[in-house]
Amino acid sequence: MNDREIAEFDSAVRMIDFNQAHAALFHDNARMADAFAALQTDVAALEAAGANRLSAAGASTDGTADKRAAKAALYALVRKTVATARTIKLEEPGFDNQFKIRRGTLSGQEILAAARSFAGSLTRATVAKFAEYGAAAVRPDNFASKIAAYETARAQQNAGRAESVAATGQTRATIAGLKKTRRTIARIGENILEEADAGGLLAAWQSACRVERAVRAKRPAPAEKTES
Repeated sequence: MNDREIAEFDSAVRMIDFNQAHAALFHDNARMADAFAALQTDVAALEAAGANRLSAAGASTDGTADKRAAKAALYALVRKTVATARTIKLEEPGFDNQFKIRRGTLSGQEILAAARSFAGSLTRATVAKFAEYGAAAVRPDNFASKIAAYETARAQQNAGRAESVAATGQTRATIAGLKKTRRTIARIGENILEEADAGGLLAAWQSACRVERAVRAKRPAPAEKTES
């Protein structure tokens, strides 16, 4: 929610609190009772959406961190394979080097494609050859586990983002209803309290209904230039 929407929400909460503290004031007005029920529903929905958004953001953040770590681990294995295969080829020209990647930084999809290709090219004899050169980690099962970890983290990140977008959409729809209901309640309540000649309570009600403006920090005045 932006600052204005937060102010609307805060006002709605104050109005609900006022009604609970002075239940008898609006009890006989059926439209007011229905409107307050709708307002409480909107407030509860916004609180839930906020919690969902925080939860989704956390899931997305966790997924991003896990994805980054999993991607780095997979990329390290790919590069180890490429570097070791190059060394083997130099030492043993007859070695069939199928383990190559392009120069430069690879995207996530390119790393996955290379890892899958490498895993599929690793025969038992090739695995033994890599182990002979100190790269025992270059094995199909190791590639498979690292590929799975990366894909799982990526899915978690995407799911978190989707949930966050859904929660944001729900918030926007609900805040629109809350604004309309809040204004209706504010007017009915003011009319009732004016006709009841409840001066002190009317002032308190108007204060509860007020939508506070966000205070913006003033920009510092530019420093005066000094003549040299």
